Amino acid sequence: MYRWLLLGTILAMALAACTPNEPIDTESTSTLSATPQTETTSTPSPFLTFTPTIQDKVIPSPRPTRTPTLIPACESYKVLDVNALPQQTEGKYQGWRLYIHPQYHYSVLIPLEWGACIRDHYLNLFFLNDRRVLTLVIGTKFADDETHILRTGVPAGDVVDGGTVQFLGQTIRKRMIRYEGKDKVVLYGYKEDLPYQIPAGNLIFTISLDDFSSGPYEEIELSPEIQQLADAIVESIQLSSP
Repeated sequence: MYRWLLLGTILAMALAACTPNEPIDTESTSTLSATPQTETTSTPSPFLTFTPTIQDKVIPSPRPTRTPTLIPACESYKVLDVNALPQQTEGKYQGWRLYIHPQYHYSVLIPLEWGACIRDHYLNLFFLNDRRVLTLVIGTKFADDETHILRTGVPAGDVVDGGTVQFLGQTIRKRMIRYEGKDKVVLYGYKEDLPYQIPAGNLIFTISLDDFSSGPYEEIELSPEIQQLADAIVESIQLSSP
């Protein structure tokens, strides 16, 4: 009998050692059996979280078809910011920009959509688009200056009369270089004794209109509309006080 009592005591002690002191948390058990949820502490990927500000956005803008500093009329010249010049507000030149030459003290009005570049004795006004490089070259020197400012040559063609324009209170004649019925160059200020040099005050001007467009020479042509626009620029020139 004591043997059975001792055996019962030993079994009771064994069961007590295997029983937990606290009840099992069934909710914790189910969490542990599921997929672990770990907290992310690393830096998020910039490709997922980056939101560009207005400064970061690339805003497309139209690009010129030609760079002014690379066109024949402006190599090694300083290109002027024509949009920063004052505007004419009335008359037939309304909206055109007023430029005053810093050395020779004459003013000229520049049409809308035209640009300008300057170097030494020359102010070149140009119009650019996909096909045309129209350039009005205004050369100037003081009357006692021996510098040669006349152009050194003209392209092929016949010299024909081009009518007249008003320039600083005088009527000046024009000559055109015409090839196969198309006007290639306009030369202002023809005189028998002083060809293509126009005295005005203490200055001498030489002015010509060219088309430096790429392509076959036979296709280049100064249209009547372009010539009228160039005449208007020439007639807008005024002498100003230093």
